[in-house]
Amino acid sequence: DIAHVKDGQEPLEIKLTGSALRPLCHFELPPSTYAERRTSLQPLDPKYRVIDFESLGTKVKNTRRFYVLNPTAEQYDFIWTREKGPEAEGDPKDGSEDPFRCTTRRGTIYPGKKYEMVFEYIPSTSGVHESYWMFSVVGRDANQPFMVAGTVKDPRVGMDCPNVNFGRLLLGARGRETIHITNKEHIPFSFTFDKKSYQGQGQPVLSISPTSGVVGPGTTFPVELVFRPIEEEPFNCNVVCHVKRKETPVILNVKGEGYKVHSVLQIEDQATGRISRTINAGVAETVDFGTMQAQEKRKIVFKLQNAGKFNFDYLWQIKPNRGSLQPGGRLGETPPYVNVTPLQGVAKHGTEDEPV
Repeated sequence: DIAHVKDGQEPLEIKLTGSALRPLCHFELPPSTYAERRTSLQPLDPKYRVIDFESLGTKVKNTRRFYVLNPTAEQYDFIWTREKGPEAEGDPKDGSEDPFRCTTRRGTIYPGKKYEMVFEYIPSTSGVHESYWMFSVVGRDANQPFMVAGTVKDPRVGMDCPNVNFGRLLLGARGRETIHITNKEHIPFSFTFDKKSYQGQGQPVLSISPTSGVVGPGTTFPVELVFRPIEEEPFNCNVVCHVKRKETPVILNVKGEGYKVHSVLQIEDQATGRISRTINAGVAETVDFGTMQAQEKRKIVFKLQNAGKFNFDYLWQIKPNRGSLQPGGRLGETPPYVNVTPLQGVAKHGTEDEPV
């Protein structure tokens, strides 16, 4: 009705026409920014819908679920097919297994109902992977192309130090060091040390405890290393630690060197200045000063030779037949009235000392 229109005048009419399209299916899939983040030189065609994955590590199953709605009054069947598509990043060309799998390849969507679609991503290598798929309604000219993309993020699990150097240790001695396995992720990770990487045949030189375990999210795990050299030689190995989900193991370099004291103690002949006798280690030797008068002094010169590669300390201790060891300040004042000079010192390799 329009005001101020004369009586009997025909009402004004405007004819309106239009059309509406109702889709056969509606994909309840959240938007993805993968197309903007994609590093390929070839841009992604806008016709592709993207199903985006992010995997924390390799050899782990990642699942993406979404619904497809049938808004029509008729039921229909659908099918997912793997398409060749353009050149895809990470596309397996060497016969390796496709990391993507659709577990709902076929099905029926009833009128006004939803159907849950499930895709899985199980990467075996790090990097970016892409796959092209086509969703088709059977018996209808209705197709929707999809790109399924996955990105592998390497878990931030490692060791607090890249190497351990035990330095030089005497044969049979033990050196101990503690390293920590760190986990900067929000989930736990299990680890295992490969014994073959640091233990060969025969008696082991390096031991690790524990050899396996689980490091919790945002925490560290202590691991003790014990180095016990049994031969005079340098030790250098790369200890391999396998962390679940990591494509490559964590490597810890361990170094050390075993050495032995090579000492020779000999008695010098005072008359000729030549070596007259060698003192054998572990054998009770007799050194005879002969018959002496009161207040008479005699000396015997010992030659201490260091035939090894490293310096060592030495110390003389004089123990009488009865009683305890004599303190250094009273040597020579009480029986057996023997004094040694110098009483202690450092035998440098390649040199000789002369305690008297």
